[in-house]
Amino acid sequence: MKRLPILNRLENGTRSAVGGCLLWQGHLDRQGYGRILYKGTHWRVNRLVYTLYRGAIPKGLVLVPTCGDSACVYPRHLEPMSYKDMLLRRRRHTGPTTAEGRKRCRLANLGSNSTSWKGDQIGYTALHSWMRKQIPKPRHCALCGAPPHDLTNISGGYKRDTSDWRWLCRRCHMITDGRMEKLKQRNRRGKADAKQSDMPRSQGMRRT
Repeated sequence: MKRLPILNRLENGTRSAVGGCLLWQGHLDRQGYGRILYKGTHWRVNRLVYTLYRGAIPKGLVLVPTCGDSACVYPRHLEPMSYKDMLLRRRRHTGPTTAEGRKRCRLANLGSNSTSWKGDQIGYTALHSWMRKQIPKPRHCALCGAPPHDLTNISGGYKRDTSDWRWLCRRCHMITDGRMEKLKQRNRRGKADAKQSDMPRSQGMRRT
C-alpha cells in the first residue's frame, strides 16, 4: 500500500520529548495546538492524527491531550471525552490549565525543550534578546570599567555561547569592532577634502 504524503508531513513535523510526547514543530494557534492544511481544510494536527491513526472522533466529544501539552500529537496521548469530563479532569489534575501547571510547563519547555527552539539559526535581534536574559548586565565595562551599554560578541560567530559574549561601554564596543577607526578615517578624509576645496579660493584672494 502506497504511503500517504500527509503521514510523511506529520512525521517530519514532530520531535520526541520527555514523557513520550511527540510535539508539533509547525504552526501553533493561540491555544498551543498545531495547525495544518490538509485537502483544502485547516485541521488541528492532533485531531487529524487521531483521525488517521485511530479513526473518527465520536460526535459531541472533544479531543484532550492526556499528557497536558497542547502541542503533543502522539495518538496514545489523545483521548476523546465530553466537555464536562474534560473540565472535571482539569480540576482533579494539576495540569497546564492551572497557574502551577502552567508554570511547570513553561519551566519544562525552556531553551532547547521549547517547540520554537531554533538553535543557532536565529536572527540578530532575537539572539541579542536571548543573550541579555542569559547574561545579566554588570556594573562595569569588561575592558575599561565604565558603565556598560552594549552586549557584544567576541568572536563574531554569533552563536548561543555565553562565554563568547560580554558587556562593553559604547566606546570600547566601537573600538573592538573597528567602527572607531573607520570613524577616524572618515573624519580625516573629510578634513582633507575641506582643505582641498578651500585652497583655490584662498589662492584667488591672494591674486586679487
